[in-house]
Parts: sequence; structure tokens; C-alpha cells
Amino acid sequence: MKGETLEQIQEFSDTLNRLQKGDLTLNNKFNELKTALREAIGKNAFNTHEMIKMFGAQDDEIMQLLKLEEEFKLKKVDKATFMEKKRKILQSLQEKGSKLSDENKLFLKDQEKDLFSRLEEVQ
Repeated sequence: MKGETLEQIQEFSDTLNRLQKGDLTLNNKFNELKTALREAIGKNAFNTHEMIKMFGAQDDEIMQLLKLEEEFKLKKVDKATFMEKKRKILQSLQEKGSKLSDENKLFLKDQEKDLFSRLEEVQ
């Protein structure tokens, strides 16, 4: 139990360090959503159903990603499952035009390289 507590404290410390270095990707995403909503309201183009459709799916995927990362840290999900699900969520967000953090872009590139390597080995 002491080891788990120390691990959680270390993870919290790492998160704080990332935030201090400017890694505010989640916060930036919510700021982008607020800005887009304000612009839509200002242009009198605000349609509740369209806005929910436009932003709701992205928010759901972001929440899924956060939940997945938490489950992986808590060892509820194995690494292979985590990597596959994370790749799919990030690709979906990218296809919808969401801005990904540099860390997530690098993750996708690494996953693509691994996939191509495995395909070349099979051929």
C-alpha cells in the first residue's frame, strides 16, 4: 500500500511538472471549445443540436482517452490493449480535425512505424 501511494505521488508530481512546462493540452482543448462556442454565438449561427454533434463526439473521445490512461495506470488494462485503443482514439480525433499534443503525435508516428515493421516482416 505504501508503494502504491508513493507511485501515485510520483505520478501526481510528474503531472504537475508537465503542467509547469506548459503541457496544457487538455486545458487548451477546452479553451478551443469555449472560443468556438463564443464565435458561433457572436455570429448568430448557434444551433444547439449542431454544436452538440460537433463538440460532443470529440469530448467523448477525450474522456475515453483519459479513462483509458487511468485504467492503464491502475493496471486494469494490459499494455497491448491500451496501445491499440489509444491509437484508435487518437486517429479518430485527428481525422475530426482535433489538435493533438506533440506527445500524442509522436505516439501515433511510433505506432505507424511499428505497424509497418510488422507488415514488412510478414511479407
